[in-house]
Amino acid sequence: GTDICGHATKKACEKLLDGLQPHLEKCEGDFTKFQALMSAWMAKVPLQASETTSVERKAHNMSETDHPYFTSGAACVLVEVDCATGEHKLKSVDIVMDVGDSINPAVDIGQIEGGFMQGYGLTTSEELEYDDSGRITNASVYAYKIPTVHMVPERFRVKLLEKGRNYPGQIYRSKGIGEPPLLLATAVHSAIRMAIDSYRGKCDFVRLDSPLTAKRILSACQGK
Repeated sequence: GTDICGHATKKACEKLLDGLQPHLEKCEGDFTKFQALMSAWMAKVPLQASETTSVERKAHNMSETDHPYFTSGAACVLVEVDCATGEHKLKSVDIVMDVGDSINPAVDIGQIEGGFMQGYGLTTSEELEYDDSGRITNASVYAYKIPTVHMVPERFRVKLLEKGRNYPGQIYRSKGIGEPPLLLATAVHSAIRMAIDSYRGKCDFVRLDSPLTAKRILSACQGK
């Protein structure tokens, strides 16, 4: 939300503050008893504001089609694969993510954790199945396997890149962090592939489509 609406929110707050400032000074900033607000209300000062904004690309030598910034990150995962059953377990995850100058690190870390786990599900367990007519046959909670709390690794460490800089046009130099961490879950796919290669004793190309379900992993292991 900060990424999309931050500047508009900031402008609206500044507009409200301009109207409230004389009343805040008169009431010495006393918000606890609403004296300043009541004074402004009685004086017909608007107590709501709306604003719109856009990214000022030209001011930062960018074309109208350029992305304002790029988000990057790195993930290191440890996966244990049972090549006799095709089951696997995600043992640990370490992530470093560039979020610019984070406004709320706790929120950003939560977004990174959630995005990664969503990507983990898409990589390993979430598979749509269809019948001959093209109708989805597993459109239910018990048949479509999303990640559960039991799939979260015991060691899950997320670190925000220190001194991450962003162009000043972004609100407080922060970065949006909703979807990018999802892509880091491809590291799980690569780790499972490496485990299968180790079991097979060779690193020749084997097609491994996502999601890497137990059935697909077992089939690849049996290709030994």
